[in-house]
Amino acid sequence: MAKEVESLYPVQWKQNNKKGGKSWVVDLRGITPIPGKPLPRFDSKQEALIFIENLKNNHGKMSSSRIHWTMKRFKDHWFKTEIKNYEREVADRPGKIRHINHILGMKVDKTLIANILVRDIDTAMLQKYVVNPLCQGRTKKTVISFISHLSLFFGEAIIEGCRKENPCKEALFKINCAKQSKPKETVEKILPHVIAKVIEAAPNLYWKSAIQFAAGTGARQGEQRAITWGDFNLMANDIPKARISKSVITEKWQDGKGQGRCMWKIEKLTKADRLRKDAAGKRFLPLQSGLVQTLKEYKLACGNPNDEQLVWGSPTGYIKNDNAFRETLALSIKKANVSKFHWHMLRHHYASVLIHQGLSEDSICKKMGHADITTTRRTYGHWFESKEKELEEMQLIEKGFDLTNPIKVAVNQDQHFAAE
Repeated sequence: MAKEVESLYPVQWKQNNKKGGKSWVVDLRGITPIPGKPLPRFDSKQEALIFIENLKNNHGKMSSSRIHWTMKRFKDHWFKTEIKNYEREVADRPGKIRHINHILGMKVDKTLIANILVRDIDTAMLQKYVVNPLCQGRTKKTVISFISHLSLFFGEAIIEGCRKENPCKEALFKINCAKQSKPKETVEKILPHVIAKVIEAAPNLYWKSAIQFAAGTGARQGEQRAITWGDFNLMANDIPKARISKSVITEKWQDGKGQGRCMWKIEKLTKADRLRKDAAGKRFLPLQSGLVQTLKEYKLACGNPNDEQLVWGSPTGYIKNDNAFRETLALSIKKANVSKFHWHMLRHHYASVLIHQGLSEDSICKKMGHADITTTRRTYGHWFESKEKELEEMQLIEKGFDLTNPIKVAVNQDQHFAAE
């Protein structure tokens, strides 16, 4: 029985370096390819086989009734389970639900896919009646997103006993989309005098300090919204710094009525923490003297708040709505009468100044909180190239006009100078 069970769900041994970690894993990816969902782990192979035996028994019991479910009936069951079990999970369920509903509304000849039995759907049917129509007017990236969500749908259907295999895998389909994805835009520089005008046009000290901080540290907006006064070191006898160790995240879910809901909370992790494996995830950013002076004035205006208070929170002390940052910046730009840009461009401005001042790629990577230096080069590579070219040209000019060691020239027949 053990060999029969093991052939149904492969049992693999994986080394776990964490102390006390479980090393036996049951590989369910063959029947339910769910990205991001961890595989079940156990202390011994025997425990893993018991888990498989229970899974197999439950699978047989459910199959007797659910094998006759339609796509719509399973969808209703699945969505209800999703809302019940993952009510506060940060996920893309709204997009997933929208994609599944769209596919179930499509037709095979004159029959709605929603009314077809889950077990009767095959790959050829999906190619002709789902994938090909989806390719009309959509990019390949969007179509792959539809396929990914439908594959997850069938993966759950297998677990519930509605069918035995997954007919929906990206590798099985021919995806021919005429519409092309938009090319990634090249990051453009914002000149320092433009930033100065926008800061001057900000409505009050709250927003002047917020814009100046974003442009002077390159912090992400979510990181800035989570900063408390205790994260600043503004002492005169030390190097002024800001600690970036938290971030505001948005949780999205659907309530029991299917209505979208969201809330903000502060996570004691930054994006860099999730991307990097070293200590650079939590970073300390130096503050320029002008920014330090603005922050001191703003802190004094706030009545010397305690270290736990948000620097740019709401009037009631809660997390500030991100729309307020976008709208206030737009108003300040309009008042300053300069070209439009969005809040994240303030982060790019910070990077452009670091590059112009000649900081190394590795130093810039750590200050920006990038995953690795490849990300830095991919985002700002054109600026590094222009800076290197500028330095090379400057060296040639310096050499050409160095009067202490003038270059030797020869006059040719056309009376033109030629450097020897």
